[in-house]
Amino acid sequence: MQHSTGRMRLAVSATDGSGFAGALYLRDRFAPTALPGIPALDPPVPPAREVETGTEADWDAWWALISVAEIGRVVPPPEGSVLAGLYEAHEDDLIRWVAGHESDEVIGSYLPQWLPPVLEAGSGQGAHSTEVIPVLGTWWTSLTPRRLLVSTTAFADTKLMDRLWRERIDALLTPVP
Repeated sequence: MQHSTGRMRLAVSATDGSGFAGALYLRDRFAPTALPGIPALDPPVPPAREVETGTEADWDAWWALISVAEIGRVVPPPEGSVLAGLYEAHEDDLIRWVAGHESDEVIGSYLPQWLPPVLEAGSGQGAHSTEVIPVLGTWWTSLTPRRLLVSTTAFADTKLMDRLWRERIDALLTPVP
């Protein structure tokens, strides 16, 4: 889903957070204590046997790479890392799980009527993107002022999304005189 107007240069979009969901698949399957501030996937992924999964710093570094990558892009862990080996060994399972749990229906159901007039009344450049991931509960985090990561449950809550988007989009727009 993408919203913009002809004269506007600010594009607002929502998409699946495939790169994040892929990392969380491996986390939930092999290292459920990694990335502790992010809820578990929903539906849950069955844990696998214990294997070497790298350090907390390895997980944080991979998450940071995904956070600055192109929107919706799957980003493998850094080459040569323990996580890269885990990723390579389970990449097919990860891709299948992510593809089977995309949020297209939820994303397509949020069409805020207030957005086109707000974009029309202001001026801004660039993009604001929201990525939706299938994690438990109502959860969100701002990765940057232009990039929001939310749970499927949060995205389905139109009042919450209206508030989250309005706060961020208003901050990116300046009124047209």
